[in-house]
Amino acid sequence: MIMDVALAIGVMIIVGFLGGRLAHRFKFPMITGYIIVGVLLSPSLLDIISGAAIDSLDIFTHLALGIIAYSIGGSLHWESIRRQERSILAIGTFQGVGALVLSTLAIA
Repeated sequence: MIMDVALAIGVMIIVGFLGGRLAHRFKFPMITGYIIVGVLLSPSLLDIISGAAIDSLDIFTHLALGIIAYSIGGSLHWESIRRQERSILAIGTFQGVGALVLSTLAIA
């Protein structure tokens, strides 16, 4: 288990990069590889990087999520949203109603 924060950052960057490239090779988005590597390295699965090291990287987590949100927002175009308006509304409605129904059934 890796406890040192600097070593944890290095391992996450290198293995994450390799996971992203591997996912891209199989025609998946690179973010899929990053997520899979993150799950594998986490204390929940292989316990390669300690929970304490991950907790100390909280600022980097927020920074990374901000960068991802900014890049997603930058790739959206109003014309493409207008073309997909019906499917966006249908999916959003279905997810909202489905979550409500499943949550109600799980609680009852």
